[in-house]
Amino acid sequence: MKQARQGKRDSDEQRRKVEADLQALQHSSAQEAKRCAEFEKQAHGLMAKLSDTEARLSRREKEIERINERLRKVLAEGRKQGSSVLDVPRGKQAVVEAQEAKLLREEMNALASQVVAMVARLEGPASPINELLAKAGNDLPRVHDENGELIVSLADRIRALQAAASEAGKTAESR
Repeated sequence: MKQARQGKRDSDEQRRKVEADLQALQHSSAQEAKRCAEFEKQAHGLMAKLSDTEARLSRREKEIERINERLRKVLAEGRKQGSSVLDVPRGKQAVVEAQEAKLLREEMNALASQVVAMVARLEGPASPINELLAKAGNDLPRVHDENGELIVSLADRIRALQAAASEAGKTAESR
């Protein structure tokens, strides 16, 4: 009888331990399920962000291709007319061509900086682009063109785009 009572006490103690372990495991399982749901939510958000970024990159690539096509047409037209790049146009045509060339250069510079900034954003903080921008620093001398206008470097353009993106991200997070 004494052994039976002792056996019952032992089995009751084991049952309590097993129940406590079961509750701990259930709690741990619930916590892991919550974390899993949070990670899935983050993954979906990152996938959406990646999809948007890829779409923007695709649009930029199409825009670059359009500009390249325009440049090819201009060069081909110049060849058809028999004019050389070294020929200096005169009069109104010279002014128009200079303005078109300036706009085209500005557009190409803007697109190049946008593409590089986007690549740096996609590659993350460890991007070699960020390292190069940090090495270049702001200690470079300012350069002016023949008209005395400031020439904005590619690095400055990229930094401006990154700052704007960072500011936009902070504004979105505060909402």
